[in-house]
Amino acid sequence: MAPGLKAGMAAFANSNRYSPNGEHAALIRAIAKMENLPEDHIVAYAGSGEILARTVVAFCSPTKPFVQADPSYDSPQRVAKRIGVPVTYLPLTSDYRHDVKAMLAANPNAGVYYVVNPNNPTGTMTPMSEIEWLVDNKPAGAIVLIDETYIHWSKDYPNNTCTHLVRSGKEVVLTRTFSKVFGMAGVSGRSRRNGPVEPARDHDIGRGAADARLRTLFKRVDAAGPLQAMPAAQPRLAESAQGQHLFIPVPDGGNIFLLGFCQHLTDRRVQCKIGIAFA
Repeated sequence: MAPGLKAGMAAFANSNRYSPNGEHAALIRAIAKMENLPEDHIVAYAGSGEILARTVVAFCSPTKPFVQADPSYDSPQRVAKRIGVPVTYLPLTSDYRHDVKAMLAANPNAGVYYVVNPNNPTGTMTPMSEIEWLVDNKPAGAIVLIDETYIHWSKDYPNNTCTHLVRSGKEVVLTRTFSKVFGMAGVSGRSRRNGPVEPARDHDIGRGAADARLRTLFKRVDAAGPLQAMPAAQPRLAESAQGQHLFIPVPDGGNIFLLGFCQHLTDRRVQCKIGIAFA
């Protein structure tokens, strides 16, 4: 039995108690140690939706819009619209990266600039230098929300993450998850790394989820199989799709890719793009 599953089953037997043995604190200490970050820069939540929503609510307003790429993950923009925050969409570059300069130029007074890296649904990485440029050139007080949900699948992990921006005190919120490579989506819990900003700290994940994640962090062998299989699977899928006359950008990060169903209408090519995640 996988260490995370075994720990979770044992903890759930006592899940009527909040944290009798300091499971929440132990999880935060473990993440802080692995990421070389202060413990007070890390918060764990029961699902990424709450982290993303709280960041939008805390830093956006009718005069501080939300800016994101298109296509990209759409959960936070739905929150923005619900509370009356203007949303600006910028198309990805021709090679499916975030066009950070266009994002800033389109709305230089935004409250949040959202960068999903690797992007969902394209599986493509935006260069670190571009993200750093956005962080350095955004308006003071604005937040760059960096969503690294799929970062563990990228070939350069852990040397391509944005934790150094948190460590250096930049105005960023960085999110990660246990639901993808660790296969724990049903035991919700994500962690947020934030610099000198504090949207909220009054929510936590359950004891069972905390204990299961703690054990899984130190037993990364659980993820070894999927991580080894993914690099071999992606080129085969891309070759097969292209052989069927389907457009597909080869992903360089994440367990997702963008599949375009193409239809020829006279001399025009119409694409319907669908993001597919596999694990």
